[in-house]
Amino acid sequence: MGHLDAVLYGVHYGTLAYVGFDVLEPSVAWSTRYTDDAQRGEYLTAFAARLRQLNEVPSWPVHAVEDFGPDWVLQPGIEPRTIAHQPWPPEHG
Repeated sequence: MGHLDAVLYGVHYGTLAYVGFDVLEPSVAWSTRYTDDAQRGEYLTAFAARLRQLNEVPSWPVHAVEDFGPDWVLQPGIEPRTIAHQPWPPEHG
C-alpha cells in the first residue's frame, strides 16, 4: 500500500539500478487476490503484450553518482528524479 515508486524503491534503485540494470516502468496487476478470473486473464494478456514489446517500455530515471555530494545528498541544482529524493515533507503550493 502506498505510492508505487515508494513501495518499489528498494528493489528498483537499491538493487537493480545499483548494480547497473536499467529499471523499467513496472507492470502492475492490482489486487489479484480479490479479482475474478476474467480480470486476472486481462492482466496476463497485458503482461504478455508487454513482454513482446519490452524494448519499448520506458525506463525509470536514476541519478548518477556524480549527482550527489560527499554527504550523498543531491547537489544544489540537481532536480530530484525519484520519490526518495523529493523534499520531505512535501512542499504544498
